[in-house]
Amino acid sequence: MDIRQLELKDKQEKTLRSKGFENTKDLVSFIPKEYIDISKSTGVNLDDERSILFVKLDSVTSYMRSRVVNASCTEYYTGTKIKVTWFGKLWLTKTLVENRGRYMTVCGKVSFDSFSKTFQIVEPMIFEPYSRSSSHIKPIYKKIPGIGDDTLKTLIEKSWNLMSEDDPLPKDVLDEMGVLNIKAAYQKIHFPKSMDDVKEGRKRLLYDTLLGFALKAEWSRRNSPIGSAFGIKTKRAYFEICKSLPYELTSDQQKAVDAMIKLASTGRRINALVQGDVGCGKTIVAVIMLALFADSGYQGALVAPTQVLARQHYEEVKKIVEPLGITVSFLGGDKLKAAEKRKLLENIKTGETKIVVGTHAAFSETVEYKNLAIAVFDEEHKFGVEQRNSLIKRAEAGVHFITMSATPIPRSLAHVIYGDSIELLTINEMPKGRMPVRTGIGKDREKVYKFIRKMAKQGHQTYVVCPMIDDKTDTQIKSVEITSKEFTEALSEDGIKVGTLTGRDSKEVTEETIRKFKDNEISVLVATTVVEVGVNIPTATMMVVTNAERFGLAQLHQLRGRVGRSSNQSYCVLESNATEGIAAERLNAMCTTNSGFEIAKRDLELRGSGEFLGTKQSGENAELKIILANSNIYPRFQEMAKKLIDRGDDCELVRNVMEEETFEN
Repeated sequence: MDIRQLELKDKQEKTLRSKGFENTKDLVSFIPKEYIDISKSTGVNLDDERSILFVKLDSVTSYMRSRVVNASCTEYYTGTKIKVTWFGKLWLTKTLVENRGRYMTVCGKVSFDSFSKTFQIVEPMIFEPYSRSSSHIKPIYKKIPGIGDDTLKTLIEKSWNLMSEDDPLPKDVLDEMGVLNIKAAYQKIHFPKSMDDVKEGRKRLLYDTLLGFALKAEWSRRNSPIGSAFGIKTKRAYFEICKSLPYELTSDQQKAVDAMIKLASTGRRINALVQGDVGCGKTIVAVIMLALFADSGYQGALVAPTQVLARQHYEEVKKIVEPLGITVSFLGGDKLKAAEKRKLLENIKTGETKIVVGTHAAFSETVEYKNLAIAVFDEEHKFGVEQRNSLIKRAEAGVHFITMSATPIPRSLAHVIYGDSIELLTINEMPKGRMPVRTGIGKDREKVYKFIRKMAKQGHQTYVVCPMIDDKTDTQIKSVEITSKEFTEALSEDGIKVGTLTGRDSKEVTEETIRKFKDNEISVLVATTVVEVGVNIPTATMMVVTNAERFGLAQLHQLRGRVGRSSNQSYCVLESNATEGIAAERLNAMCTTNSGFEIAKRDLELRGSGEFLGTKQSGENAELKIILANSNIYPRFQEMAKKLIDRGDDCELVRNVMEEETFEN
C-alpha cells in the first residue's frame, strides 16, 4: 500500500520517498537500531553514552527567537537538578506543560553545564511520563531528518495495522523453521514487551534473509549459463599494460588475471569474486580484464557505487587503455547537453565505445550495448542484489561477471554460500613498498595539530572525517562545520589550508575540492564518509576520525584505507573518549591489526547478525554479512530453497526470486 494512504503532509511524503520509503511495507521493515530497557534508573553517569533517570518535571521554558525549549527537572532518588533541552521543537512546549508536576522517564547523555551549574541532557532519546503498566522496552530508530520520532512511530503503527494476515511463506515452512507469522514478528519488533519478544521477531527476519539468499543462489545455479561465446582472442593488452605500469604486478594479481584468462579461453563464463584488502590492487586486475575483452572486439562496463569513485576509475582506466587504442566513456549521471548525451549513447550502441565506466547510470534503460562481454562491479558490498542484476539481465547470455570486494570471505565458506560456480580470487599481497598504517586512539587534539604541521612540511596531507555535517543538537559530536573551524583556527597561521567536503556538495564542487587536495592546494580535508571509498591520493598519509566510537569497525577500516597508499609511513588517529563496551573494543581492534580478514571476523563477533537486519535504507548490502555470521545454519536453508523450487510453490518469497530471473555475485 502506497504511503500516501497514511494521510501524510506533502513535506513528510517527499522526505520519506527521498529516503526510499515508497509503501507501508517499507515502513514496517524499518527496524529499530537498538532497544533500551528503562525499567531501572542508572543514576547520573557522566562517563556513559546514556543515563536513565526518573525525574519530576518542575517547569517548562521556551524561547521563540532561538527556538529552544528547556524542562527543569528534579531526579527522584537524589534530588539532583537536571535541565533537559530541545532545539527547534517549540511544538513540544504544550505537551511538556500538560505534564508539569508529573514523574517522567528520561534517557540521554548527561553533561555538566558550567554556565548554569546544572546537569543537562540535550535532545534526550526518551522523555515520557513514567508508567509501571506500559512496556519498559523502548525501540530506538535511526533518525530520519524531517520526521520526528513520535511521528515515525505513529506511521509504523498505522502501517503495521494495514498489514495483511497472509504470510509470504507456506505454513509448513514456517513450522519447519520454527518462526512466527510475519505480522506477529513485526509486532514483537516494533511493540515489544520484553527482549525475548525482540529475539523472536528478529529470528523470523533473520531466517527470511537466509532463505531468500539461498533461493536466489539456487535459482541462479539452475538458470545461469556455464559457457560463454565471448572469448579472449589476444593477450596483447595484458602485455602492453604490464610494460606501461610504473610497478610490477604482485604474484597474487598475476594469478587472478591468469585464472580468469584460462576460464575464458576454455569457453567457460567467468563468474569471479576478486577480494582483497583496501589498497591491495584489485582495480588494475579488473582494468586488464576489461582491456583484454575490448582488444578482442567486445565491450565492457566498470560500475562503482559513487560518482567520486566512478570518476576516479574513469581517469585511471583512460590513462591505462587509451594508448592501446581502446575508447573509454564516462556514464555517471552528469547533466549533459542533449546532443552530447545522444552522441555518448550512440557510441555505446554502435560499439565505438569499448569500455563504459560509471555509476548506476550504466543500468539505465536508455543505455544499449552492442556486444557487452564483461561487467565489473567495484565495492560490491555497496550494491544491492537488484542493482547488480539489472545490468546483467539486459546483457546477452554468457556475459562474464566480476565483482570486487573488500569484505573478505574465507575460501571454505565461499562455495557454501555461492555454490560451485563462483571463482574466488584473493589478493593477499600488498604492492611492494607499502607499510602498515600505524593506528592509535587520540585524546589530545594539540598533539594531532603538531603532527599535521610536521606532515605538511613534508608535503603530505591529512583527512579528517566527522560523523555529521552541521548538526548542533548534540554538543558531544564533532561536525564537519565545527571541526573545520577548529582546524582552521589552529593551523592557518602555519599556512596550512583547510578544505571541506560533504555529501551535500554538488558534483562540480566535489570534483574541484578533490582536485585541490590531490594537487596539495588543500593540506587538510575535513569531510564526512563521502571519502570512504575510491579517493586515492598517495601523498595523504594521515587520517583523523573524530568521534570514532560512532563508526562501525568495517567502516573505520575502509576509512583507514584512504591512507597508506604509497611507500611513505602513514598514520590513523581515532579520536574518542570511549573507555569500555563494544565501542572501545572496536577501537582496540583497529589498533591491533591492519588485516581486513581479521577486522571482518572481529566485526561479526562484536555485532552479530542482528545489527545487519533492516539496513535497507542505509545503502548497505547486509546479506553477505548475515550469511557469514550464520554460516553454521545456512546449509539448512539451502536445502529448504531446493525443496521450495522443486515443488513449484506459489508463495510470495519464491515468486519474487523468480521474477528477478537471475542472481549474480
